[in-house]
Amino acid sequence: MAALGLAAQQPADAILGTYMTEGGKAKIVVSKQGTRYIGTLVWTRRGDVLDSKNPDKAEAEKKLVGKVILRDLQHDEGADYKGGKIYDPESGKTYSCKATRQADGNLKVRGFIGASLFGRTTLWTRQR
Repeated sequence: MAALGLAAQQPADAILGTYMTEGGKAKIVVSKQGTRYIGTLVWTRRGDVLDSKNPDKAEAEKKLVGKVILRDLQHDEGADYKGGKIYDPESGKTYSCKATRQADGNLKVRGFIGASLFGRTTLWTRQR
């Protein structure tokens, strides 16, 4: 029976790991916080820069590396995650977010406003 419990847990936690964003702009580490998943920016191609586009002036003076840009993502079922928020440091905007784990371990991340029909999907490549 223990193996059955482990199998039930693994699909959700399979999202944990390090990903390179589309275009090789940044690396994100997805970790678990309680029952939800977060993504922390750990490297950016631009180097050690400030979060200058952030509309919150106090946040705009902080470094981008180390910032949680993905938060509150919840496992839905199978390879799907929903209910999250994603921050885009290039625009300073925060969007609703959902994600789908691909068979190869990569992650399709969709940021949107309102209905997920109106948004953009990017592919994050799992780093080994």
